[in-house]
Amino acid sequence: MKEVSVSGAPPILVEAGRSVPSLNRLAVHATLWGLGFVALIVLWRFEPNGQAFYPRCWFHSVTGLECPGCGGTRMVHALLHGRISEAWKYNQLGMILLSLGFWFPARRLRAAVTGRWWPNPLEKGVTWMALAIVAFLFGVWRNWH
Repeated sequence: MKEVSVSGAPPILVEAGRSVPSLNRLAVHATLWGLGFVALIVLWRFEPNGQAFYPRCWFHSVTGLECPGCGGTRMVHALLHGRISEAWKYNQLGMILLSLGFWFPARRLRAAVTGRWWPNPLEKGVTWMALAIVAFLFGVWRNWH
């Protein structure tokens, strides 16, 4: 680790081209992980149907159509209870994106083991455009299928 100073600013610790996270950043990450864990416990304990504290889809409320995210909360609830086929029926796109989400922990693990990172597909604008198009097409398909 070496110290790098830029024009009178306090030095930043740099390791292998990446800055070391500050205590504030670690606290934010720990808080977000903790809140996510609590949210999963609540979602595991209380079924989304009939609960007033779960958010409602404004798009569905206004149009009566299902947006690409509709069914996502029920999907996660079903997954937490091991009901994979039921989760698939609630939101197919959510299941696919959730499975693709394992890429990022695998990417971080590889970097920790080998010191080399796999590319981050979310850094490219074309990825976001493709995701938007897929979400739009999925929304159209699920309402007129």
